[in-house]
Amino acid sequence: MLQAIKYRYMLEVTHKRSAGDSRALLVAYQISPAVKEACETYSVEAVEVAKELVRKWAEDGKIKKA
Repeated sequence: MLQAIKYRYMLEVTHKRSAGDSRALLVAYQISPAVKEACETYSVEAVEVAKELVRKWAEDGKIKKA
């Protein structure tokens, strides 16, 4: 989560964007409720991705939604 926050602000500065003009994403197989709560506090989008979808993407080069 900290890395997502860091890169959100670095992106804004590097590309001369307005504060709040970018998103922060935390993507993982599983995210604990405590981390999800912290993400909400700091405006980080928490996204859980099924391992099967990642495996399929790695094999096919794309993810197909179920």
